[in-house]
Amino acid sequence: GRVHARWLEAMDRAARLGLPFVGLPAGLWHEQDDLRLLCRAGAERGLGALCPLELRDLPRAGATGFLDELCALQPALLPVLDLGAVAHVDELDPVIEDELPPLLHERGLALCVTLRRPLGPGGTLLRRAAFAVDAVGALAPVEDARDLAALHAQCLAARPLDRPALLSVAVADAAQLGPILAMALATGMALVQVAEAGGSAGEGRAVDEVLADALALLDELPPALPAPRPEAWASMLLDRQAMPDADESAARAEVPIASLGFVRDLAGAPARFLFEAASRHEPPPQFVHVPAHGALDEGSWSRLWSLAGAGSHVLVTGLCFGGPASTRRLAELGLSADVVPADRLGAFPHWLRRRAILDTNGIVVTIARGRGSLSFLDLCPELADAGAERPELDPLRETLGFPLAPHAGFGWSSTAGAIDWRPGEPLLR
Repeated sequence: GRVHARWLEAMDRAARLGLPFVGLPAGLWHEQDDLRLLCRAGAERGLGALCPLELRDLPRAGATGFLDELCALQPALLPVLDLGAVAHVDELDPVIEDELPPLLHERGLALCVTLRRPLGPGGTLLRRAAFAVDAVGALAPVEDARDLAALHAQCLAARPLDRPALLSVAVADAAQLGPILAMALATGMALVQVAEAGGSAGEGRAVDEVLADALALLDELPPALPAPRPEAWASMLLDRQAMPDADESAARAEVPIASLGFVRDLAGAPARFLFEAASRHEPPPQFVHVPAHGALDEGSWSRLWSLAGAGSHVLVTGLCFGGPASTRRLAELGLSADVVPADRLGAFPHWLRRRAILDTNGIVVTIARGRGSLSFLDLCPELADAGAERPELDPLRETLGFPLAPHAGFGWSSTAGAIDWRPGEPLLR
């Protein structure tokens, strides 16, 4: 009916623009006739299809046969699996880890995993799934894309180092779309799925113009690019689950974004996230900021120990005592377990004031470790925009012994490994 007509009009519009894929709506897995219709219609127009999966329907009896039908109708089918239902657990669902990969690989299908907030507690699961099921990348749906700093951090948090990712955004007007597409390109997004939040016909034409300009830019890129080269400066994205109370959890949700900005300002160059869980083929960065803002467990300490030994210069801010791991590790470094006195607590965010914060008297304490070093600072300069005290950056660079000049200009070949598909070609080569 009318819904079908609107979808077919949208596909015609995408085909006129020369877009490679169309994103199909969620919830269609049980509407098999509708899904068949849309897959066939997209293929007839030379469009690939992002097709949402239902976790519990695969690999049930009958579902694999339907998947085979879709593959026959749509040669460039990219299944999308939402991890929202399992994001609150620590381990991957056995269906995701053990049963889905062979089912999809037998059919030559890639997989995209998705989670709404890759910076949140479930982000670790998202990145683990991207590796465990050999997914093409991680999809980071963003409802409000007006905060470009937050969008940048979301993209970096969603993308594993050795593969591209996909970004899904809802835009209210064409003026939002240009910066979003530039951000997606800079962070290595292979596909951007754009949903328009209403708007007039004139607004639709303006969106089309932005998309056409972006496609023209992509056509000017060389056919082959160097392998991705990660930036030498990084902020560690800790694998913590939800904080003890809702107020504290909400307040700390902005810490990764603030840390990424702090590293960028400190280095005068692009910065990236370093995931606490070690990724495959990931070289150690030359500088890592760890916004601890609490205690670190033994696994975190082992990761920092390894990074410093491999040559990274690691700065830990806001470290607190909790459990035996920190006390023992600091003792091994020759540091005493002194706690910030009450008269200095006003310089700290409220969620740290009731905790035992390692006291460095407001200065950076550095210990050589292997080929690198471990540094500690009780203050949280990454939160300067929220009223925290931030030291001057030039003396801080000198104190930390930055191995390279702050404007050395590291870069990321962001589109290497992106999905490059044209009508009539197989999706996977």
